[in-house]
Amino acid sequence: MKKIATFIFVIIIMLTAVSLTACGGTEIDLKSYTTVTFKGVDGNATATINFDMVAFEKAYSIANGSSFTFSEKALENISKLVPFSSSLDFEVTPSYGLSNGEEVTVNFTYNKSAAKDAKLNLKNTTYKITVEGLTEAIEVDAFDPAVFNTDTGVMIMYTDIFPNGFLLISNKVDKTNPISQVNYTAESNGVSYGEKITITASLSEDAVANGYVLKEETYDYPIKDIDHMLISTDELTSDDKNALKTKYESIIKGLDSSHFYDADGTWYYIFGGKVKNAHIGDLYLLKKNDGTYEKKAFISVYADIISSIDDVTCNNSVAYYSVGDLYIKGDGTLNYSASSYNTDFYATEEVADKMFWKDYTVNYNIEKVTFE
Repeated sequence: MKKIATFIFVIIIMLTAVSLTACGGTEIDLKSYTTVTFKGVDGNATATINFDMVAFEKAYSIANGSSFTFSEKALENISKLVPFSSSLDFEVTPSYGLSNGEEVTVNFTYNKSAAKDAKLNLKNTTYKITVEGLTEAIEVDAFDPAVFNTDTGVMIMYTDIFPNGFLLISNKVDKTNPISQVNYTAESNGVSYGEKITITASLSEDAVANGYVLKEETYDYPIKDIDHMLISTDELTSDDKNALKTKYESIIKGLDSSHFYDADGTWYYIFGGKVKNAHIGDLYLLKKNDGTYEKKAFISVYADIISSIDDVTCNNSVAYYSVGDLYIKGDGTLNYSASSYNTDFYATEEVADKMFWKDYTVNYNIEKVTFE
């Protein structure tokens, strides 16, 4: 008896949505098979719509004299409905940025000829619903200066010497603070030193479900006061250049040389080679196509090369000593490492252009900086 009573109750519910009209058609209340769900918080909710096609087809079949089984009659009823079902479309508007008390409209579109062939009399093809039940939003300031860009809150750091790294953002905020549920992303490609990287904040799904909303979604983070590749010779101060010159003057004291290219470009190993009258020339920077400079540079050294054994003498020959790790530190000072490696000397600058600079000029623009 209990199962029979339950079945009769379901049939009664269906007949309130589907009934045969006096003209032999089937009256359908589309609203009865439609569910509109509101998700989010008051003022920023979204609406989604779902239509229960299975329940709709089942009720149509029963209303037209067959149970919803694989009987011949049921299949015949469903086949009549297929063209209509295939054409049925629906939407709810507006569907986002919703607030309590606001009305949204549900609208159905379909092939009218297919509905006529299926002998459908449709009700509520368009109707309105009032938004309700949304919780009040809880605002979260993702860029609160009390925690944003701090060592114990939302920590921001650049992973390498700009622009060779990326902006790393670590959210270390205590779990009791809703900011801990904020995700941060940043894209630094194409950004030059001195410009700004846009940091985008987003909330986790759990935070959104609990009614949290962001006060602001983006923040422009300035790229400054961090280690960066040299971007202009103007960044080299007088103090920087004097320090470089002084350092390499100390390196070339007591310098000797055993490797030498003569005026014809022939390489020699000089026995007992001595360097006389050595002095610093200029600084040479390697500029890349993107406008920044390599971490490697060179300082020219001019000297007379004398060999007491081979009786070889070459006045005012030139060598290029390497400067490594050349970049501007976050405090604005110049970083570099000096090399004392015993390099080759060239009889003239023309020889050096052919033998030393030929590989560098393919990939770089060579810029000369004169010491003061």
